[in-house]
Amino acid sequence: MTKRAVHTVEAGSIDLGGRSLPVTVRVDRRAKRLIMRVDPSGRVRITCPHKRDIGAALAMAENRRDWIGSRLDEMPTPLPFMPGTRIPVLGRDRLIIHCPKQVTPKLEDNALIIGGPAGKDPTASIIRLLKREVQAVCRSRAEMKATMIGVEIGRVRVRDMKSRWGSCSSKGDLTFNWRLAHAPTAVLNYVVAHEVAHRRHMDHSSAFWNLVDLMCPEYRDHECWLRDEGRILFRYGAEPVETASFEVA
Repeated sequence: MTKRAVHTVEAGSIDLGGRSLPVTVRVDRRAKRLIMRVDPSGRVRITCPHKRDIGAALAMAENRRDWIGSRLDEMPTPLPFMPGTRIPVLGRDRLIIHCPKQVTPKLEDNALIIGGPAGKDPTASIIRLLKREVQAVCRSRAEMKATMIGVEIGRVRVRDMKSRWGSCSSKGDLTFNWRLAHAPTAVLNYVVAHEVAHRRHMDHSSAFWNLVDLMCPEYRDHECWLRDEGRILFRYGAEPVETASFEVA
């Protein structure tokens, strides 16, 4: 993926029932139109093609306050990473169990074991564990799929991505959203296939989708799942970062 020319502006705020919602405008020359998203903290994020569109972006936020309110109402209720909570991790429901003698979190068959003082918030350490686990799974699957279609991949990284489930750079580096840890394994497999296919085609042409189909024949079902159900992945753990709309790039 070629580097985008982007510029982010804190463009002000709008009033929603007495609540002030900050508006961030991201100028991206590759954007085709104004795109508005809302994150659970109440921040309105708008992407537009040109700086001259910033005024139109603010007007869009003002004119669509009802839509913004409805999106906030639809956000999934966060489920904290606390002992006694059951969460999906890499295809299995795991019960979070506190064990004082456990130094660092670890996964077992049906459990996620945490340590440390009772009552200490384990969120940060659990996220680090999930990032490591997702990175290992994604690298293994990416290498297998790359061999299948005769391409090479670079580094495999896992991040808290703002608006994507995955991405592929022009150098072949793959990046995945750590929240895929909570997705069905078949969905994670699809996202990996999608990004590996970009090593051959840096677009979404029919040739690209043919490669995705070769690696993941049921990809349409998984694409639909991400579109319709993907936001539930943001209810687990820390307060969700973003939005009513995510994409696989």
